[in-house]
Amino acid sequence: MGLSEVVAALPLFRMRGPFEELANVGVMFVVLQLLRMFTGLVPLAAIEFFCHKGAFTSDDKKKLASNLWYATYYSYMALWGTRLFLEDTGWAYDMDQVCSWQPVAQVFSTWRNLHIYHCVQVAFYLNYVFAMVVGIDVRRKDQWAFAAHHVITLLLILFSRNWGYMRIQLAILALHDLADPLVHFSKVVKLARPLWEVVPDLIMALFALVFYATRWFMFPFYLVASCRDSWLSEYPADWTRASPAIWWQASDAGLVVAGFHVSYYGLAMLLLYALYCLHLYWGGYIFNMAWKKLVLGQGKIDENSDDEGIATDHVTKKKVE
Repeated sequence: MGLSEVVAALPLFRMRGPFEELANVGVMFVVLQLLRMFTGLVPLAAIEFFCHKGAFTSDDKKKLASNLWYATYYSYMALWGTRLFLEDTGWAYDMDQVCSWQPVAQVFSTWRNLHIYHCVQVAFYLNYVFAMVVGIDVRRKDQWAFAAHHVITLLLILFSRNWGYMRIQLAILALHDLADPLVHFSKVVKLARPLWEVVPDLIMALFALVFYATRWFMFPFYLVASCRDSWLSEYPADWTRASPAIWWQASDAGLVVAGFHVSYYGLAMLLLYALYCLHLYWGGYIFNMAWKKLVLGQGKIDENSDDEGIATDHVTKKKVE
């Protein structure tokens, strides 16, 4: 029995109401915090026991613990999400209906594990934002872009669940989780300072290939395109002039903003396009990083993430020696 089956067996995870759903997310938030502590403390204890004192700085240990946790989480969620999409629900074999609506209670009662998967993902992104705010994670140079990415993702998860678009939610989450384990494993290997320095570079190259395939190709040309077609056919009145006198008005059908009508589906589409813009930003950065590494011969791999501290540490140690 897998972890998801164990959690699904708990009586708490049953569809009853908003307060119970909030309790579900709260439980998973605490569980994820405990798992994060475990995946971080165990390797750090091993470092203290097996390595010479001072072999790793405190910043290195913090980065190692953080990246080990994210590598572990994303690996498990990538496998779980892929299994749900391909085998348990079978939605992958009916891509024409990927943006179709279904009652959430019916979906969660049919596929109990999907309910747990949803609660875990909501709790994780809340956990991620919490770790960024309180300083558990190392601060990144692209901190605001990263925070925007997680807030947009969290909003899309909540919107799709509230409106009954669980198919597209699962498809997008499963697709995005495929590349994330690789970048964190690359950082873990780099922090461990292997004898063959090409190893983290090879893992990073594999990450770049998966990133471009999933987030520059499959995401916009399959998932976003399917949602856009459904949007244009079901909500043709979006962005048409409703009434110049109405600045803001909300209804069950959508909103009127600055005199223009927009459905809630249209707002979700704007979030999807914003997510794609962030993918383009990071994809451009990955290309620039690869160009400097392969063409210009610059050894520094990642100026934008928390890897910069590692390169700085190496330079400092060489100067001292």
